[in-house]
Amino acid sequence: MTSGEKVQSALKNASETKCVLAGSGVLNQVGSVFKEHFADQRALVVADENTFTAAGRAVVDQLKSDGVNVAEPLIFPAKPTLYCDTANVKPIAERINADDASPIAVGSGTINDLSKRAAHETGKRSMVVGTAASMDGYTAYGAALSEDGQKATFECAAPVAAIADLDVLAAAPPDMNASGYADLLAKVPAGVDWIIADALEVEPIARGAWELVQPDLREWVAGPKRLRDLDRDAIEDLFNGLAITGLAIQECRNTRAASGIEHLFSHHWEMQHLEYDDKWLSHGFKVGIGSIASAALQEYLLKLDPNDIDIDARCQQWQDWDEIEKQIRAFHFHDAIREKALKEMPTKFLSKDQLRQRLELLKDRWPVIRDQVEKHMMPAAELRDLLDEAGAPTDPADMGISLELLRHTYHAARQIRYRYTTFDIFVEAGWFDQCVDELFSQNGFWGKGV
Repeated sequence: MTSGEKVQSALKNASETKCVLAGSGVLNQVGSVFKEHFADQRALVVADENTFTAAGRAVVDQLKSDGVNVAEPLIFPAKPTLYCDTANVKPIAERINADDASPIAVGSGTINDLSKRAAHETGKRSMVVGTAASMDGYTAYGAALSEDGQKATFECAAPVAAIADLDVLAAAPPDMNASGYADLLAKVPAGVDWIIADALEVEPIARGAWELVQPDLREWVAGPKRLRDLDRDAIEDLFNGLAITGLAIQECRNTRAASGIEHLFSHHWEMQHLEYDDKWLSHGFKVGIGSIASAALQEYLLKLDPNDIDIDARCQQWQDWDEIEKQIRAFHFHDAIREKALKEMPTKFLSKDQLRQRLELLKDRWPVIRDQVEKHMMPAAELRDLLDEAGAPTDPADMGISLELLRHTYHAARQIRYRYTTFDIFVEAGWFDQCVDELFSQNGFWGKGV
């Protein structure tokens, strides 16, 4: 089954998205798609100056040619770069209400998330015309937005329809499609996290969502050089893989099908408003570094043995919540991140009795867990090579991330979301500090440089 065929098959069971159209020249179908799914509603094109030039003007012209009632487009400035936060939802929502229109987001992650959240707040539904295969949110339930310095997923339906003209995607800045490749590749280490959470009865794998993404994932990420050479088939596979991931998010109603600890590295840096060369760092590029970082620690799962854990001693050492809370307050240097950790970490906290049960379960199920992880895992060095071939950065320094900040993020990332990941079992088993120390030692993964 091709990636396009799999998208069409997945749409049959999708709760929110009814149309995904990817191909060369498909912009000429934007009007007919809008009329099919929005009837005689008015359309509001939402773009920034760059995406309006890339496709927005053509979308407006096509809508008018097909007899759609089109409001005056809402076009954000190209500079400063539009930030994906709740403050920027407001002007879109105001225009939706003023024009009584349904938004068509023309752009990629930020424009899409802002538009679908604004549609949710005004009782409308949205449509999206992608301008780059840069992330998996085109068909995803929810919008990743910042509010008061904290990153969170806000409720909203996925777009009813998503259109991606391959000629437009190929003309996007190369970094954008490389960023999408990094976001898609991240589903490999994210899958390891879900395997662990499922095996330890924290969060069961939603089989429908898993089967949408994981079986074909390695095929979709196998040709990074072809993507860099602007091969249309490779671009189509990338967009479709990202779209399928969004449909999987719709199915399980959260982002577990798309993200694990590697995305929390990115969220941690986003909450610090990290910039490099006066530019916001690409979500996908941050996720790519997070993927390498998480996979480097995940590899220790094949080297360690839970049977070596002295459970009585581990439970004796286990801290109560008051002690952990003090550590969280002292550890985080950013106020919003500290508050986020204090909000999320109580969900993960285990009593000593609960820790004992968790570690006994880990020991009991270890042969199966180890086998599943070994089959699914991709070594950090292989992830690094694929990302490099796609044109994505692989050295944290390339994005202004020091090894000191990276090491801090190993400890911080797991604290800013309730989601259970591989890092949590490392902490519970007492392996975390030693393994992270080794990664940053002279002979460790990061000590060797990348």
